[in-house]
Amino acid sequence: MSDPAEISQAGSPLRPKEESSPALAEIGSAVGALTILCSARREHVTGSSALFYPLIGLALGVVSLAIDYVGRLAAGRLLASVAVVLVAAVLTGGRPALGLSRMLIAGLTSRRRDTFLERLDGPVTPPMRAAFAFVLLAEMICLSVLVSSRPAGLVFAPLLGRWSMVVLATGARAARSDGRRLKFAPGVTFREFGWASTITFAVMFGTAELLGVVLGVAAAVISVAARVSLHRWLDGVTTTTLDAVCEIVQLLTVLILVVLQRP
Repeated sequence: MSDPAEISQAGSPLRPKEESSPALAEIGSAVGALTILCSARREHVTGSSALFYPLIGLALGVVSLAIDYVGRLAAGRLLASVAVVLVAAVLTGGRPALGLSRMLIAGLTSRRRDTFLERLDGPVTPPMRAAFAFVLLAEMICLSVLVSSRPAGLVFAPLLGRWSMVVLATGARAARSDGRRLKFAPGVTFREFGWASTITFAVMFGTAELLGVVLGVAAAVISVAARVSLHRWLDGVTTTTLDAVCEIVQLLTVLILVVLQRP
């Protein structure tokens, strides 16, 4: 009769199957929530994967920086800006820009909270598509006039945008039309917020010093103001409002750099 240890070493059911690294699984979850690069996309925010959101934003920024470098060499700053915005929209499925577009149109066409929530996460309407195109155009224009701090804008805007999503999700209520008060993402705790913030500001302060402080403080003010406003207005947040605030932070980060850039 075979020894149980030998059976285990031979790969029998007595030996537990090795599981993938939890960190890798969480990174995959973050990639799936924020980009089109994961075949099994997940609704953000699911839990501890939120602490990796700034890293996904940083990766998107590095991709944008590379595209911009090649684009400026080949066709100039304007066309490079167009390429950066379009590629970012494709990689993210256009979710940030579409989230802001949904929020703008729903806000303009709804007087009641329940109607707003219904339209916010309902079908994409022609006015929302038009607003989506306008938001992308605004991104292209802002980026095309950014010169001296261009690398910072390309990298920091998506980084801070994804960090702002964690700020909104941590401890937030889910905005619901039925009035029930439930946690939006119970798995996103102060631990996730703390690590996401540490990653974000280590990159910002370590590479941009005073400029990083200015951009970080601005993003924090915008994110906290949006969180408070959404809880007062909608009694919580939704995945669409997270996308919308991400886009707002990205746009305002580039705008701040445009204002501060040297003539």
